Amino acid sequence: MGRKKSRGPLRYRKTEHRFLEDLVLLLRVAGEMKLDPAQPPGGKAKQIYSAAELQYWQVNLLNRDLPKRFDHLEPAALHQVFPETDGLITDDMLRKIMAYQADDHDRLLAVRRDGVWWYGAHQGLHEEMVYTELAPCPSEMTIAMHLTKVPTARALLSNTPVQNNKTRRKQRTDPGFDIIPGHLVPLGRYIHAFGWFHLDGDDLTAIDARWPMRARLFKRFRDRAGIGVDMTALRKHYKAAGVKWTDVCGINAIGTVIFLRTVPPHTFIARGRARRAGVGGEAYDMVTLWRVTDEDVAAGRVR
Repeated sequence: MGRKKSRGPLRYRKTEHRFLEDLVLLLRVAGEMKLDPAQPPGGKAKQIYSAAELQYWQVNLLNRDLPKRFDHLEPAALHQVFPETDGLITDDMLRKIMAYQADDHDRLLAVRRDGVWWYGAHQGLHEEMVYTELAPCPSEMTIAMHLTKVPTARALLSNTPVQNNKTRRKQRTDPGFDIIPGHLVPLGRYIHAFGWFHLDGDDLTAIDARWPMRARLFKRFRDRAGIGVDMTALRKHYKAAGVKWTDVCGINAIGTVIFLRTVPPHTFIARGRARRAGVGGEAYDMVTLWRVTDEDVAAGRVR
């Protein structure tokens, strides 16, 4: 018989380093993968893990009756890549893996506390996990930018219920879930946005000092559309509801805003949409947001 096929959906890979991609995914779905030994029943898993916790999982749980396979984190597979090691996850092994990240594209974090190194994913966490490595969104960051597929952006701006794979999967797994037209709602994964944008007339653009790698971001998201979020309006909305700002959102070390709560439509910013309106407007294209074109990228005029 052939080898059993991997469980779980096809994975979007950003590099050809399969061991790096497996580690990023594992740290994003740690709750589902039983990585957190202290996760209470029905509770949320933590964001960061020690090398000892990761090695215990590797030796005792990896690919054993779990919903996803991580073949490239098997000790034998890691030993093939790093023959000077025995393939077991250690601090040294994790540093070797993290060294394969692109200079301008860190997806894994490492923090040292009380003499122990802890590792996690900067973002992309599923809802069965809790973010601990977020700073409060500062008041001077007045606009964030959420990127999504063009049909989804149109549905959000027109207050039409979004129907896509994520909403259908959420409806299957959570019978009590109801689509709220025009709202940004977590659908198994927390909502992301780029921090530090500014409005110039009707154009929304990235603040250059915050996003110097505009060419890479343009290439990565060229087929997406952008909807701005008025962070001042969002703060007022949840303050009136008695919700702490840190329970609404946070910002990570690489400038990504993580929305932990639903984002209502009156906070959206779009071309031609009246501020604090609940409907209308046109989503922003990537040329406007990043001020980059394919010709700029080909000519090397931007990073």
